[in-house]
Amino acid sequence: MNESIHKWPGMRSIEHNDEYIFIFLNQTMAHFIPKRAFKSSETAAVFLKEAQSKWERESEQTA
Repeated sequence: MNESIHKWPGMRSIEHNDEYIFIFLNQTMAHFIPKRAFKSSETAAVFLKEAQSKWERESEQTA
């Protein structure tokens, strides 16, 4: 199908609600990751924390 590469500094934000993790590329485009795709809510929380940390580190390096 399709394949895209998005670098961390190009991300706009990482947000979440009870059901999804959203990695926003811009105001209208995001990757929606269902938390149910993880083995547990704890695993989803670890992924979210790691993604946020990676995004913050990479964004600071290019600023």
